[in-house]
Amino acid sequence: GKKYGKSLKKLNLERMRDIMRLVEMRKGDCIGTRNYMLLLFAYHTLQTNEGNLEQVLQDTHRLNDSFIESERKSQVNAIVRTAYKAYQEWASGEKVLVNSKWCRKGYNYTNENLIEMLCITEEEQRKLKTIKSKKLVQEQRNKKRREKRRNEDGLTQREQQKQETIAKILELKEQGLNNTEIARKLGLARQTVSKYINQK
Repeated sequence: GKKYGKSLKKLNLERMRDIMRLVEMRKGDCIGTRNYMLLLFAYHTLQTNEGNLEQVLQDTHRLNDSFIESERKSQVNAIVRTAYKAYQEWASGEKVLVNSKWCRKGYNYTNENLIEMLCITEEEQRKLKTIKSKKLVQEQRNKKRREKRRNEDGLTQREQQKQETIAKILELKEQGLNNTEIARKLGLARQTVSKYINQK
């Protein structure tokens, strides 16, 4: 449906941008991965602009110009034609069996495939939007969840409650109540009250 089409287009756009980011991070020094980069960039660009071959040729030549050692123009044209053929196969809607799953023809590379093909380090992955290992994605999700659980002072709900309890204990202590009385008033164990007072 439309939602799937939009999310697929967004994925292709971000993968295309990730390849550009990678070239930028490596300052154009992409020997060994250059042709894969050109091929994948062309393919993902075709996916985002719905097969506009002329535009893809221009964009891919522009990317090629950003390498320290650029590929020959005739070779870039051949790479784009290969990507276009794969795009046309994808556009046909025909399916093939890939790793026990039926997928549309075209390039069905996973992030793990791309990481291996383009020799992307973990440090580089951290600066990319979509080409990341499952391990790194999980790590970043967990970090976001932990950050979400904290308030503006950087405290979790439990830490915040503890701070509020300590504040109440100290307030009652200043009013002249002893630990047993404070514990009874706040519904805490006397040892907890003593521990919190000693912490301060």
